[in-house]
Amino acid sequence: IGLDYRVAPELLLYGKVSRGYKSGGINANAVFTSTRTFPPEFVTSYEAGFKSDLWMADMPLRLNATYYYLNYKGIQRATGDFNPDTGAAGARVLNADARIQGIEAETSFRPVPGLEIGATFSYTDAKYKRYEFVPTTTLPADCTGNAVNAPDTADLSCIPFPYVAPYTYSFHVSAEQPLGDELGTLAMFVAYSHTSAQHTAGTSLPSAQPGERLEPFGTLNL
Repeated sequence: IGLDYRVAPELLLYGKVSRGYKSGGINANAVFTSTRTFPPEFVTSYEAGFKSDLWMADMPLRLNATYYYLNYKGIQRATGDFNPDTGAAGARVLNADARIQGIEAETSFRPVPGLEIGATFSYTDAKYKRYEFVPTTTLPADCTGNAVNAPDTADLSCIPFPYVAPYTYSFHVSAEQPLGDELGTLAMFVAYSHTSAQHTAGTSLPSAQPGERLEPFGTLNL
């Protein structure tokens, strides 16, 4: 009796809207009365995508993809502070607004029984929409390229969003071979992942903080 194990193609479409927050608080290290508290963060997230199980030339194929967009308000950015009148050093929390969008995709297929080949890919585009504050000491340069002193307002909306790698991707191959005679199954898994460069300067221009850029790197697992 022959048994066809294939199933009909499956496709799932989905969408989601969510909202979250991170509470504000008290700055115990403030050196100015105006920086003793900081407001909360709010983010509204929109996501849509699909998940599918298909067949291609008699090979099972899985393909999933999603697009997301985040409206991020009141982002808390901690930085050092100094009061020249009292000589006290401390900290303050700046806030900014940003939008973050990106895509994520993954796929895998089985060309022959016991062998799977797959890959993942993601792209993240994060940009500040507003990042302004009044410096308490001289800021060497903001996005205008000029030094800024109080009571003027500094603009850092042009700096890269920190700790975001624009591109990440991976590939993997897994194989299984039954050994028979109740000896079990021999399994092998190989995977490589890559993460692109990312910036870490959160409260200054990258040029003012040498070494702040994290170089791209890859990881191979066997």
